[in-house]
Amino acid sequence: MSEVKLSDVDLGRLIQAVETLTSEVTALNSRVRELETQLAKGKGLFSGVVLVSGACGALVAAVLNKWL
Repeated sequence: MSEVKLSDVDLGRLIQAVETLTSEVTALNSRVRELETQLAKGKGLFSGVVLVSGACGALVAAVLNKWL
C-alpha cells in the first residue's frame, strides 16, 4: 500500500476534527442515556395509568351490574 503524506496543517485539522467528533459522540451518548431513562419512566407511568383505568372500569361495571 502506498503511504499518504499529510502536511502539518492537514494533520492538525484531522486531529481537531477527531477531537470534535469525540466530544460530540460523548455528548450524544449522555443524551441517549437521558432519553432512555425518560422512556423507561414513561413506560412505567403508562403501565400504571392502564392498570388504574382497568381497575376503575371494573369497579364501575361491578357497581352498575349490582344496581341494574
